[in-house]
Amino acid sequence: KIVLIGDDENRIEKIITMIIPNVLVIRDDKSTYFDVSKDLIVVHINNENVNIENSIVVFCKNIVFDNIVINSKNIAIVPSNFNCVIEYLIKNNIPTIKAGMLNNDTVTYSSKVSDKLVICLQRDIINLNGNLIEPKEICVEVKNNVNEDEILLVISILIILNKNINELTL
Repeated sequence: KIVLIGDDENRIEKIITMIIPNVLVIRDDKSTYFDVSKDLIVVHINNENVNIENSIVVFCKNIVFDNIVINSKNIAIVPSNFNCVIEYLIKNNIPTIKAGMLNNDTVTYSSKVSDKLVICLQRDIINLNGNLIEPKEICVEVKNNVNEDEILLVISILIILNKNINELTL
């Protein structure tokens, strides 16, 4: 399950469903219906009273943790400039993938030329199944209106899902 926090315009959802066709989208985490025939479930929450487990938690905006509890059985993906979110994740021992342009980010750009990008997983990570994912580069051609932060978040999700992609057109 992927939990999108703050994807108010559904931009991350739209990119994911473009790449992975068999996805169930739920607008809040109160639904008890989960279609087992789907390859992936995407759940949207917006700072509600939620306890999240066994998911990829993607922060699409910088939030305050008033009512959201995330435990260490998740993997978080967060832009590297979301300092209060990162502090919360570190304090609660939640495995975190930082996406951005800082030297210590997990997923970053290796090169950018016009509409062609190379995105790099800079170090080994462990996915939710406990499998090791080794560093790699993914070539992305951008044809639609997708910003750089969204691209890094989506590529981070695909890496955690261990999707075998070397090239991608967005």
